[in-house]
Amino acid sequence: MADLGTVVHLVSTLEGGGVERTLVRLLSGWPRRGLRHRLVALRAAGSLAACLPDHVSILALDARGRAIAAGLRAARMLLRDNVRLIHARGVGTWADAILMRILHPRARVLLGFHGLEAPEPIGRNLRTRITIASRLATRVACPAESSRNLLIRLGVPANQIDVLPNGVDTARFFPASQERRRALRAALRWAEDRCIAVCVASLTPVKGHDLLLRAADALRNDRSPVKFVLIGDGPLRQCLEAEVQQRGLSNTISFLGNRDDVPDLLRAADLLVCPSRSESMCNAILEGLASGLPVIAADVGDNRLLLDHGSAGMIVPPEDPAALARAIQTVVADEPQRRAFGRAAQRRASTFSEDAMIARYDAYYRSLLRSSPITLLKARSSEACFSTRIPAPREGHVPSNAP
Repeated sequence: MADLGTVVHLVSTLEGGGVERTLVRLLSGWPRRGLRHRLVALRAAGSLAACLPDHVSILALDARGRAIAAGLRAARMLLRDNVRLIHARGVGTWADAILMRILHPRARVLLGFHGLEAPEPIGRNLRTRITIASRLATRVACPAESSRNLLIRLGVPANQIDVLPNGVDTARFFPASQERRRALRAALRWAEDRCIAVCVASLTPVKGHDLLLRAADALRNDRSPVKFVLIGDGPLRQCLEAEVQQRGLSNTISFLGNRDDVPDLLRAADLLVCPSRSESMCNAILEGLASGLPVIAADVGDNRLLLDHGSAGMIVPPEDPAALARAIQTVVADEPQRRAFGRAAQRRASTFSEDAMIARYDAYYRSLLRSSPITLLKARSSEACFSTRIPAPREGHVPSNAP
């Protein structure tokens, strides 16, 4: 197998987050042939660094502030690594990736776009940074059709953008048998006659937990009792907990923080709620679908595509807690519909294989490294591109991994 050199994955940090977890899963499953992988964290390594496979080393620069020279520091430290591809994962690392190329002129630069930390409108400075960086890079990659459309609106040429959808590990996320589910709920002290709605997300403004609290408040007098379980942590936790106390929802909403048993929590739950203000391709939704859960999600990012336009759950307008409450009430009150959504959810998840995601990235990287500069220029100036698309719904047998 020919040596194709080193791929450098550039991140801010490996501290939680769906993007970072997807990267760790990719590197853990990547076939070890021809490509070497190194990870550079501009800031601290982060807690997920311990989950990296042994053959992938991480270089943490511990940069402070914007520190745009961090890219040059990293480039100097990797001069002996035969760097051939720099994948900058997140807009905050794009400038550093462009600077790294100064000392690694043979390297191609791939800019990864995973959505925005806040919904639009987009500031002029960010718009300018994205436009300039994309002109200096080889390609731009994103996991979602909505992200591709946003990049096009920001001025990135459509034929420079490639869509590489995320995948879900169905060996970890799958529905439980009824017996196993009862055991899990008993261990968690979740009553059998109470519907459990889980939300798996960092406690940050973009994830819309404040909207979920208002929806829960609107449902307090509903005859179908619902318990909301928030999985994840973040800077808003103290504020959200105070609001729960103020609204008198302590018996309705619980905070579990970061958990290692998310697959079991999903198997024990009844539905997944995603009230985000902005998303790209939501890993939590993929995991909920694979677990056979109906999903109620705001109509942002690729949520509508993930839910196959509502066949695997319900889509609600963003920033609308009243609509969110009505959708939750509908799903909770109608058990046959809830089961139908769950079956459709598992069918939909079967089109998003983690193995296929890894194979897709591997083939994509190799195509970038083996393509001549002329071929890459033609791809940027024509309709040709490497892009894949969100898998279409696949009808048929739903594989059961339940014990």
